[in-house]
Amino acid sequence: MQSNRQWLLAAMLLPIPAALLIARFFFFQPFDSPSASMEPSINQRDYFLVSLRAFAAEGPERGDVIVFRTSRGDFVKRVAGIPGDHVRMVHGQLVLNGKPVPRRRVEDFADRGEAGVNAVRQYVETLPSGRSYHVLDIMDNGPADDTDDTVVPPDAYFVLGDNRDNSDDSRLDVGFVPRAGLVGRVTMKFFDGRRGAPVWAPVN
Repeated sequence: MQSNRQWLLAAMLLPIPAALLIARFFFFQPFDSPSASMEPSINQRDYFLVSLRAFAAEGPERGDVIVFRTSRGDFVKRVAGIPGDHVRMVHGQLVLNGKPVPRRRVEDFADRGEAGVNAVRQYVETLPSGRSYHVLDIMDNGPADDTDDTVVPPDAYFVLGDNRDNSDDSRLDVGFVPRAGLVGRVTMKFFDGRRGAPVWAPVN
């Protein structure tokens, strides 16, 4: 009887690894962040899950954190403009369809670098939809703090790093992100690179 119960248990558990493999390759994929361009939302050396089917029917919305592929590799950024949007930066502030996107100063972000801890200006930016997230502003007159007005073409997206002065994004070499290059939407962070510890936290 004991042997029969063991076989029954094994038969019941056998589908679990297969289900995990299916989920891994068809629904979610783990990624890591090699840079600080998305701090404080995603920090350097964080690991997170990406929903591979998130954009199967519709494209991303403003505010979505996405992974996309380029000839230079995979990038993680936040969608700031969708097709047809007018996007520009004025003195470091995002301007969307002619209206500045409100941002509110909050407690400084503790940037832990090789030289020690530096306080970086941190804001809560709120899109017209009401979606809010944190962004960093390291310096005045950053390399892409002022840009010309640009219209997002069809089937493409304008993306920004939350660490605005430390991000190569649609303002610079990355340019517009074609829908064909989208990998998926970032959903959950499962390892915190700053603390070096497991975590299970949604990515806003």
